[in-house]
Amino acid sequence: PGIVARPFGVACMPDDASAREYHSGDCVILPATRRLLREGAEVELEAKVFDLILLLVRDHARALGKQELIEKLWGRRPITDAALSQLIYKARRACGDDGERQSVIRTIYGRGLQWVAPVREVVVEPPVPDASPDSGNPPVRMPAAAAAAPRARRRLARPIAAAIALFAICVALAWWLVPRGVAHDAAGPPRIALLPIENATGDPSLDWTERGVPGLIGSLLDPLRGIDVVDPLQVARVWNFAVPPGSSRVEHTRKVIGASILVTGKLRKLGSVYELSLHVADAHRDADVVLAGSAPGVLAVSAVRRIRDALDLAPQSAPALATAPVDPYLAQTFARGMDAGMHGRWSDAKPYFALCAKEAPRFLPCRLRLGEAQTNTDQLGEAGKTLESLLAEARSRDDTGMVANALFQLAAVSLTRHEHATALQRLQEAAPLARKLGDPAVQARIALKSVDVASRLKRFDVADRDLQLARQLIQRHALEDTKPDLHNSESFLASARGDYPAAEKADRDALAASTALGNETNAAGDAYNLGLDLLRQKKTADALPLLAYTYRMGGKLQNARLEFSGGDNLAILLLNAGVDERVGPIAERMLDIGRQQKNPVWQALALILRGGSEWNAGDRKAALASARQSAALVDPGQDPDLWIALQYNVAMAMVFEDPESLPAVSKQVDAVIAKQPRPADYRYSQALVRAMAAAPGDQAAAVRDLAAAAAAAHPGDPTHGDLHRAALVVALATGDADAARAGLRDFDPSASHDADILLLASQWAQQQGDSTLAAKVAQRLKALRETALAALRKSGPDAIADSEGVPGN
Repeated sequence: PGIVARPFGVACMPDDASAREYHSGDCVILPATRRLLREGAEVELEAKVFDLILLLVRDHARALGKQELIEKLWGRRPITDAALSQLIYKARRACGDDGERQSVIRTIYGRGLQWVAPVREVVVEPPVPDASPDSGNPPVRMPAAAAAAPRARRRLARPIAAAIALFAICVALAWWLVPRGVAHDAAGPPRIALLPIENATGDPSLDWTERGVPGLIGSLLDPLRGIDVVDPLQVARVWNFAVPPGSSRVEHTRKVIGASILVTGKLRKLGSVYELSLHVADAHRDADVVLAGSAPGVLAVSAVRRIRDALDLAPQSAPALATAPVDPYLAQTFARGMDAGMHGRWSDAKPYFALCAKEAPRFLPCRLRLGEAQTNTDQLGEAGKTLESLLAEARSRDDTGMVANALFQLAAVSLTRHEHATALQRLQEAAPLARKLGDPAVQARIALKSVDVASRLKRFDVADRDLQLARQLIQRHALEDTKPDLHNSESFLASARGDYPAAEKADRDALAASTALGNETNAAGDAYNLGLDLLRQKKTADALPLLAYTYRMGGKLQNARLEFSGGDNLAILLLNAGVDERVGPIAERMLDIGRQQKNPVWQALALILRGGSEWNAGDRKAALASARQSAALVDPGQDPDLWIALQYNVAMAMVFEDPESLPAVSKQVDAVIAKQPRPADYRYSQALVRAMAAAPGDQAAAVRDLAAAAAAAHPGDPTHGDLHRAALVVALATGDADAARAGLRDFDPSASHDADILLLASQWAQQQGDSTLAAKVAQRLKALRETALAALRKSGPDAIADSEGVPGN
């Protein structure tokens, strides 16, 4: 679905972004190798710090706002102001800049961050790629203008040779410009889809066979030549689409996935044996395959040969037979893993695939699915090892299809790690293999993923080319199920260019396409993406109903990631608008999801939201309890940034509820920061925690620490909200006007979008008798709340239909 990922290539060309260097002052940024040189020496950088620097230097003509920075660096993961502030500090330090001078990275008040040092782009001549027939890269061709000059001196002496050379260059250029993969529209092999079978045994413990048996058969058919097998996971997704009136589920599935052959079936129990009956049908034949035996998994393995016989295909090869999991237990294990994966339960699928991969290592589909399961459960290190081993084995067997699949999954791992150049390289390796296989669906999938990655790298020439390739493949081969992904890629590319109205239009097209297919999961993901597009354009009231719709549909569809992501963003908007009473139930549901998924970070984020609701409602004791639970779920050794941000919340509540424990919290934060490679990078968050810890007993120290924090996050920084909040907390606890001034010198209540800060400012105004400030805050709080409640009233069943022509649910 669009919520998880929006949705290849050739050797680097001179105008590719990765073939450029960026020279700015004494800094040289090298995107291709992800290095920063300062005064000729390499600067050691964290991956995300380099991402921020590259993002700013490539878009140096404009300022990038907080929301745009967060989405491009972290995607849709909720990120605290402190985490972003630390990243900005590290980037400035790496470039020899700081928050005082801002000679390289400057805060533009009200707009965001901008690279202001002069930038010179230098095109680097790319290395000549391997021109061997098996390299996957075309030979480098000299442009005609460059080739003509040396030949001009010998034109009279060798006119025929010159003409031949010129003709060869023209042919070469024509070959280059014709999109490979669609230049020859040769008919591919028959396309087969194995639909879920019916469990007619009366035994619910065998429900895994409904999808697991087709999943096992499809995985065994896939590597065999002469037939194109639709990915069993894709069939399972389409099978769940809403069926339009007047159509059957089988026919709707056939239409969406474009299969010419369908296999349906039923599993019965006849005494002590099982009977698996399959029906193989295409436009020219109907054949029945019936098998009996003691184990459903083994019946699935045996069915492969019978299906091929029914379709008059060549017999299985001996190597393919040798790698099949004929052991009844292993066959059932793999099928159970496929069933869990088809239902989106990757944490349940993973142990099945791990066992099968261990006991049947030569059965490559199991190792592929294990890598996929590890990727989908955030075990990226293990996924990389699994897939690299698979890739080596597939290459040794000359298994083109498995090599392409392994490369695609490795690209997904690299993309999740923000290793975008590596991801694009993997996809470029996979693209010619997909063309060799002749499967247009696989080619389109790779091309669309390439658009995503190339957009992140600002390699818009590659993104445009692959988007056009995918569009032609989808139109020519009627790949209906891929149309929403095409629009998602259009949206991603537009967002990368900063064209948010175009991204909004593309996401509306994606939502319309998903709805037309009956794909409720994708439609909810597309609504989420559309909501983010609207938020980028500061259309909060329009975004809120879409996020509410996503949250509701995620629950209806039992899609944990969709429900959590929609609920998280919805709850944040409601908190910021002061609609606290609606946040508590959402946070509790998110907490349940986190526990069900055994995801401590999700649980921590849900507890932050619950604590925020309790804090805004005035229940600071409950807010402190939620903050403590949240911090306890995160290991500071694994994620120090998140842990420190959570301790900031703990300290804020402790100022009022448990001031005696504040010094201990501050010491813990100091100890964790001291263990970091660059402790100074955390001085902003450290100063805020120290200020709150000092407030009860040393007001002067608290004011000094607030001033230190203000120096690390100048007015207008995207991270300035945490400073406002901490300064007001210290001021309210001590009555010290100096503390308030240290953090509120640029605070404008009429422009604030944070109800939490406004509520604290209201309390401070009342304490100081400042009626002017109190009136401004009250007016702003009322406006934020009324706007949010009006938007929520649109989040019923007709909310999506009311959104400028977007189809409803």
